[in-house]
Amino acid sequence: MLALSYRGYWTSNGRASEAGLVLDAEAILAHAARTYPPSAHTRFVLYGHSLGASVALTAAANAHSIPPPPISSPTSSIPPSPPIHGLILETPFLSVRAMLATMYPQKWLPYHYLSPFLRNHWDGPAALRRLVARPSRPLPLSPPSGASSRPSSPPSNPSSPPAILILQAGRDELVPPHHAHELESLCLELGYCTPSSSSLSNSSISSNGSVPSVLPERRTVRLVSIANALHTDVLSAASGRRAVVDFLVRFGA
Repeated sequence: MLALSYRGYWTSNGRASEAGLVLDAEAILAHAARTYPPSAHTRFVLYGHSLGASVALTAAANAHSIPPPPISSPTSSIPPSPPIHGLILETPFLSVRAMLATMYPQKWLPYHYLSPFLRNHWDGPAALRRLVARPSRPLPLSPPSGASSRPSSPPSNPSSPPAILILQAGRDELVPPHHAHELESLCLELGYCTPSSSSLSNSSISSNGSVPSVLPERRTVRLVSIANALHTDVLSAASGRRAVVDFLVRFGA
C-alpha cells in the first residue's frame, strides 16, 4: 500500500493545484511501477476520497490514455504508469463547477457565475470519457523470479478500463447524492456494466455489513450507498469497510 501526501497537504511543501496534484499522482504511479513491476500477479488499485477521488480518477485516465514508450525507446528505462485494475471513489463529486452550484445555489449570488474563472476544474465526466476513449497498449507481463514464463491463468487485459467502485455517503452533508449517481450513469453510457445484475447497481449494504458475493471484473461499475454515513464517515461504518474489502479481495488485489 502506498499513500500519497500531495503538495500543500500534511507535511508536504508547495501549494495545492490541479496541475500539481496530477503531477504528484503520476510520480507515485511511476514509483509504484518501479517498486512493484507489473506482472501476471500484480494488481494496481487507486483509492481516493472526495477531492482525492478526482485525483485518482484523473490519474487513472492519464495512465490509461497515454501509451507507454516502446521497449526500444531511449526513455524505456523510465517506468510508465502501471496498468490500473481497480478504482475506488469515495464520496466523489462531479466537478468543481458542479460543487460551486451546489454550495451557492442562489442565482442572485455572484459566486454562481464564477465558473468561467475557475483555475481548478477536476472534471470527473471528462476524465471518465478519457478513461474509455483510447486504451493504452498492454504492458509486457513478467513472471515472478523462478516461476514459469507462462502464467498459470491468463491475466486480465491491462488495456481494459478498470473496475470502479463508487462509495456514496447516505447522509453526505457536502456532496449531493446525484453526483455519484451521475458518475455511475455515465459509466454505464460509456460501456461499463454492473458486476452481476442491475439489482446490484445503486444498492445499499445491509446494516449487519453483509455484502453480496460479487467478483468485480474489468469495465464494471458499482455504486454502493452507506446508510447514515456523513462525508468523512464511510470507512467508519463497518458496511463501508466491508464494501472496500469485498472489492479488493474478490478482485485479487
